[in-house]
Amino acid sequence: MDISDQLVSGFIKVHHLDVPRRDVIADVALGRFGTEIEFQDGSKLSLNQTNLRKVADAWSTETDNWLGKELEMYAGRAKFGGKEVDSVMVRPISPAIPMSERPRPKPRQSVSSELNDEVPF
Repeated sequence: MDISDQLVSGFIKVHHLDVPRRDVIADVALGRFGTEIEFQDGSKLSLNQTNLRKVADAWSTETDNWLGKELEMYAGRAKFGGKEVDSVMVRPISPAIPMSERPRPKPRQSVSSELNDEVPF
């Protein structure tokens, strides 16, 4: 029996999830394709927009709040490019952070405030 598809190293893929899997978040970083979570066992998961929203809804948009939290991953389907595709889906297991305890998001700067047409000479 070939078990190579069951060995999880690097990024977690749908075919690794015959059954749901739980792990604890050890680190969060901005990766090549967006936000990446690293788990205590060293495996990683790149979050699609659906999963990013689920995690942020539970634990806030401040990723430092995600550290030490338990997350369940399971095989599911998500929209990508207008089609439903097989995807790793997430479910926060650790309790949500109450809205009253979350840090306030930083205000976004408008594009006009970033533009400066002043000539330096």
